[in-house]
Amino acid sequence: MSENGHRQLTAMDILLTAQDILDIDDVIIEPHPVPQWKGTVFVRSVSAQERGDIEAGAAVFKEHKGKDSSFARDFTVRFAWLAMCDKDGKRLFSKIEDVAKLKQKNAAAIASIAEHAQKLSGFSKEDMEELEKNFVEAEPEDLASA
Repeated sequence: MSENGHRQLTAMDILLTAQDILDIDDVIIEPHPVPQWKGTVFVRSVSAQERGDIEAGAAVFKEHKGKDSSFARDFTVRFAWLAMCDKDGKRLFSKIEDVAKLKQKNAAAIASIAEHAQKLSGFSKEDMEELEKNFVEAEPEDLASA
């Protein structure tokens, strides 16, 4: 530590400029085996904007007390839909209509893809628990008693 309490920089520290940060391609792309489909797909991290959209959707869902349950019902499928890509990171599915088609696929396959993407995107276990808590707290009374 220096006299002013700041950590001394070492030769290994790289100080980034704003432009350096904006120029970095920081999307993480990894192969993901899907035994149910007898193959592998690539999965990418979601952007900060996409994560914000997900969190905003959860907040709206909670605010409306789950009256429109589509967010909770489609959460895992939409996450997989956002994350599946080719080796270069180009999304495999870009049309919202594809979500309905993916809802017909094996639940374990979709869940494993979504979980992989959540890890790549920095969603912690606590983040996911908070989203799930929002789903439970927002559940409409008629569904809760069913």
